[in-house]
Amino acid sequence: MYENVFLSLNRRLPRKEYLFLSIIPFLIISYPALTSIAISYTLRAQDLGILPIILTGLSVVIGLLLVTAPTIQRLHDFDAPGWLIVLLFIPYISLLMLLVLLCVPGSKSENQYGLPAHDRHRSNFGDDYRPHTAKSLWKPALANLLISLMVGSGLLASTIYQTLYADPIKTGELLALSAPTDYPQIVLTNAASFKGHTSLYGASAFLVTGPDDKPLLLTARHLIGDSGGVSPEIEPQELDNAIEHWIAHPRTQPENSIGISGNFLPAMGRTNLDVLALNTIEQPDFPAKILSFRDQPPQIGELVYIAGCEYAEADCLQRMWPAQIVDIVGMEPFASYDIALKDPIALAGFSGAPVIDQDGNALAVVTSGWNEDETGKYNFISAESIEFVRRGGVGGKSSPK
Repeated sequence: MYENVFLSLNRRLPRKEYLFLSIIPFLIISYPALTSIAISYTLRAQDLGILPIILTGLSVVIGLLLVTAPTIQRLHDFDAPGWLIVLLFIPYISLLMLLVLLCVPGSKSENQYGLPAHDRHRSNFGDDYRPHTAKSLWKPALANLLISLMVGSGLLASTIYQTLYADPIKTGELLALSAPTDYPQIVLTNAASFKGHTSLYGASAFLVTGPDDKPLLLTARHLIGDSGGVSPEIEPQELDNAIEHWIAHPRTQPENSIGISGNFLPAMGRTNLDVLALNTIEQPDFPAKILSFRDQPPQIGELVYIAGCEYAEADCLQRMWPAQIVDIVGMEPFASYDIALKDPIALAGFSGAPVIDQDGNALAVVTSGWNEDETGKYNFISAESIEFVRRGGVGGKSSPK
């Protein structure tokens, strides 16, 4: 009876046989497959090799083989056309369809698709058809379960491996994406002079649309201190009185600049965030794209880009450096992010550079780096969230760090 159940479309299949031959094996495969896909998506593990892809693809193929023909036969059992199987692939409707397949009894008499299963069995085996039916049922059911367990175990093993051993710090394995080549100009450099303080020249900055829809210049707060060559250090709340002249421009285009009028968020001085948000002077054209704030906080494992230039590249306007968030410290709006770089960077001048998601939204400011290699380049950076700026300072008076 069951030797061709996965190939034939011209028979009827009762509820019990459908449950054991299709649904249970399919569920054994589906849950590990969905878990594996979810883990892969969370980690964005796009360069772990082809094994997870092969296993997931195999599970989909076997799952479809397990349910397609038996489902059509189950529909035939209560005199429904086989094309209704497409309802199993429509969200929400698929759940109702599954209930129908498992609950609606078959036609008690012959329909256009043949005799009921018990009548067909009796015609083949006589009145003692039940032992023969049981013998013919357990073999394909056991084979299906074994195949499902093998595929499901492989997927589960893949999921466990990705969860435990797919270390996002191994950036050469996980960050296979190349940097986008069509990004507009984003990163700027600073040139500022102050009353009673030494000047600032260099490092990085970028433009974002502020809460009042006016462009803001964001950079690293520590640049108005010793790290930026500014002495004595300027407190954010004192910045407006200290500024004599501040512009930001693409690195090799000082003539193409934007002016700064003062500190947008003096309240930043009451936090430990290494972020500085500055008001810009209105002008018809801007030297760089004005980014949008990221609405949602980033996730561990998310792929991002760092916009910047190494000082060794004298003619560089901008490069996009792929990276991956490997840790999040603290809570928004005071979070900081540990980010692994695909390729090491000589970080001099990257303070204040933007961290951008794959949709081009700004989510953080680069502040420091660590794990320096023998060439003087760094494999990891730290970046500070700009959520506090997006909220206009709303969300707390001091950082919990």
